[in-house]
Amino acid sequence: MKQLEIAQVLGVQQQAVSKYERGELRLSIEQVILLSRYFGVTSDYFLGISSQRNTQISDADARLVQAYHEADDDHRLIVDTALGLRSARPQSKSEAS
Repeated sequence: MKQLEIAQVLGVQQQAVSKYERGELRLSIEQVILLSRYFGVTSDYFLGISSQRNTQISDADARLVQAYHEADDDHRLIVDTALGLRSARPQSKSEAS
């Protein structure tokens, strides 16, 4: 990627990008957000705070998460067991007889 492209994304002169690279200027929060969106990564990833590139999930995945949170404990146990997150709870003495 060239300095000119970055300058266009940020709405600054190419010389400013050179100063950012040399540490003579610092990016504003707004510029960090612009670059993060441009590259399709989180601001935390862009800043080196996180190793997770992207936190966006699809609408279908968001609905699954919502349904899981709204489920009762028994249904959550079924899902967790199916995914190998925990083993099925042992039956109590009254359930076994």
